[in-house]
Order: sequence, then C-alpha cells, then structure tokens
Amino acid sequence: MTHNEKIELAISELKALGVSKGAIAPPAFQLAWKLGVEIPPPHFLSFGALTMSLGSFFGALWGIFYVVHPLESSGLHR
Repeated sequence: MTHNEKIELAISELKALGVSKGAIAPPAFQLAWKLGVEIPPPHFLSFGALTMSLGSFFGALWGIFYVVHPLESSGLHR
C-alpha cells in the first residue's frame, strides 16, 4: 500500500467517525503531502511528532514573514 493510499484510507476512516475535513487534514499537512513528505495525518502522530511538525511549519512561516516585513519599518523596533 502506498503512502497516498494510506492517507486516503485514514481520511475515510476519520470521516466515518464524524471528524471534519479541516481537522483530518490541516493545510500544513496538505502542503507537506503535495510536496511529497510522507507524514501521517495528525490524529495518527504522537504528541512530540505533532509538536515538531507543526512547530517547524509555524517557525518557517514566521521566519519568512519576519524577513519580508521586518519590525523596523513599522516603528515597533527599538
């Protein structure tokens, strides 16, 4: 069974349990899957793995935002 087949099976199982699509496959996970990262849906990850995956995604986005829009130009930097 390929990774994509496993993802589809997990999504169908969680939908049958009444979990919403947004909770089953958050945008960060959908992006990772499109980029070819073989990571299971968040419901099948341990707490540590979930924290590291979402924390890394948030950190990357925050870093990009900070480079594109530094605080110096907004007057918030002292």
